[in-house]
Parts: sequence; C-alpha cells; structure tokens
Amino acid sequence: MLSRKKFKVGLEWVVAMGWHLALIARGRPAFDRVADDGRLLRSLAAVAVGFGLLRHAGLGDDSVLNTLMHLAIYGLVLAILFVREDRNMTLLAMLFGTSAVVDLAVVLLAAAGMPYPSGIWRLAWFTLEIALIWRVLRSFYSTSTRVQARGYRP
Repeated sequence: MLSRKKFKVGLEWVVAMGWHLALIARGRPAFDRVADDGRLLRSLAAVAVGFGLLRHAGLGDDSVLNTLMHLAIYGLVLAILFVREDRNMTLLAMLFGTSAVVDLAVVLLAAAGMPYPSGIWRLAWFTLEIALIWRVLRSFYSTSTRVQARGYRP
C-alpha cells in the first residue's frame, strides 16, 4: 500500500509538473525560480516521453519502439543544439517541456473527439512546437546571465 508520505510527494510532483507545463504553454517558463540540479530535467524528460508515447504509439500508428527511437533522436538533437558547458540545464528541461505540452494538447483534443492529426494538421502541430521552442528560447535569453549560468540557485 502507498504510504501517506509517498502519496504526498507524488502529488507534489504532479502539481509541480503541471505548473511548469502551464508556464511553458504560456511561453513564460520559470527559469529564475528553478535550481540547476538536474531533477527538473529528469522529470520533464520523463513527462515528455510519457506524453510522446501516449500520442504517437497510443493514438497514432507508430510502434512503441519506433516512438522511443524518435523521442531519443529528438532529445539528442535538442542536447546537441542547446547544451553548453557554461549554460544552465534548465533550458533543456523546458525544451523537453515544449514537446510534452504539444503532445498533451493533441491527446486532450483526441480525448474530446477530434481525429488524430495527419497531413497538414501534423505540420500545424509541428509549427506550433517550433514556435513554442522559439518562445522558450527567447524567454531564456531575456533572463540575466546569472540565471543562464550553470549551477544557478534561486
């Protein structure tokens, strides 16, 4: 049976991830309120993989293995483009969050009865994700250099 403490920690994690995803969806992630310690990166990467699997393997026509391969390549591309020795890893976490936000939106729309996006709609969702990534990058680079530096603590 789940202990009360584990339930509380799990609930806090779900609320925190929801808060971060809501801020990312608005294009205003909280870079200045998050420590650069890797926990947020692991959490948002797990959320992105979970929603990516639900969207592509659950609703779409991709296999789980194919979806995991595409998500790994996507993560690798983001890491190559945006990880630097002197840069805060929170940026990469928030970029994983953009993928989770778009995947969550597609899943929620499918749950509401909309068909799974194909053709031009798939391109529209991709464009939305690119625009959200651009907004998150713009928000990151508008913060102070102290917040952008590796090892930042609020």
